[in-house]
Amino acid sequence: MKHILIIFLLTAITLSNLGGEYIYSPGEKEAMVGEYLRQSRAEYIRSQDFSPQLMVEYMELIGLCHADVVYRQAVLETGWFTHPRCTVYNNYFGMRRARVRKHCQAGVWKGHATYEHWTLSVDDYKLWQEYWEGEDMDMTDYYAFLREVGYATARNYTRTLRKINNLTT
Repeated sequence: MKHILIIFLLTAITLSNLGGEYIYSPGEKEAMVGEYLRQSRAEYIRSQDFSPQLMVEYMELIGLCHADVVYRQAVLETGWFTHPRCTVYNNYFGMRRARVRKHCQAGVWKGHATYEHWTLSVDDYKLWQEYWEGEDMDMTDYYAFLREVGYATARNYTRTLRKINNLTT
């Protein structure tokens, strides 16, 4: 499949001027190549073991909203990536089993979702965000959003998130 996409992109770019009419504008060509590179990088990351740097990059590649705050959640929920929920079960956000939304969970461990790979935990968090966007929730102030949807039971959850500064340690 990857080879077919490469051939398509190269053919489309090379043959962009047939009969004097452009099939793709230069901007469209650039966007196509950029999207291909983005997807290729995401695919590569999906094959790698977890690292904080790869998590940050993957969050940006898939367009996760408020990735900086979400990364802080991962740090807090996993104790800087040491809890078995992440080291064994690939759950980096303390996500519970999804019941009413699309998800990519593989199973359940002590009421929390399990995932086959750490990137699926990030993908599932994105699905969770999309679910709430579909419910017309305002995510402009992400900390207020997390409080409003009851993301965590701890009373000072968002205050604690704000205190986490070193994002890639």
